[in-house]
Amino acid sequence: MVSSVLLAMVVVNASNLFMQSGSNTRTSSLRDAVNARIAEDIEELRRTSMEWACTTGTACTGLAVDADKPVAYQTATTSPSDYKTACSSSTVAALMKDQLPTALPSGPTQLDWSHNRPGGIAIPVALTTVTINRTISANGNKLEVSYTTGPNSPFKVELHTSLVPEAVGWCA
Repeated sequence: MVSSVLLAMVVVNASNLFMQSGSNTRTSSLRDAVNARIAEDIEELRRTSMEWACTTGTACTGLAVDADKPVAYQTATTSPSDYKTACSSSTVAALMKDQLPTALPSGPTQLDWSHNRPGGIAIPVALTTVTINRTISANGNKLEVSYTTGPNSPFKVELHTSLVPEAVGWCA
C-alpha cells in the first residue's frame, strides 16, 4: 500500500515536471522570438542612422555602384544650414528624427510581427499575444530607443539602447 502511494506521488511529480518543462521551453522560444524581432528592428534603425544625411554618390548610400567611393556626409559641408545648426547645437539626432518621421516616429509604436516575413509563412499563434512597443526619442546627438513588451505578454522584456547617427562624426 505504501509503495503504491509512493509510486503515485513519483508519477504525479514526474508528470508535473514534464509539463512545467514544456511550458518553460515554449516561454523560452517566445522570449527568443521577441529578442530576435527587437534585434532586427535595432539593425534597421542602425542602417537608417548610417544612411541619413549621406552625400549622394558615396559609399554610405548603401548602393553597390557607390561602394568604392569615399564616404561623405552633408554635415561636413556648411551649405545646408540646418545641418550646420544641428551640429553646433548638438541636436543632430533631433534633426534626423524630424527629417525621417516615418522611420523614426514620435510616440510609442507597436512592432509588426509580419515585418520582413517571407510570404506564405504564418505567424505562430503564440506570438500574436505578445506585443512589443518601441519608443524613440532624441537626446542631443543620440537617439534613445526603448522596447517593452505589452501587458498581455507571458513575460516582461525591457531593453534600452542608444544610436548615434554616423553624420555626427562629420560635423565640421
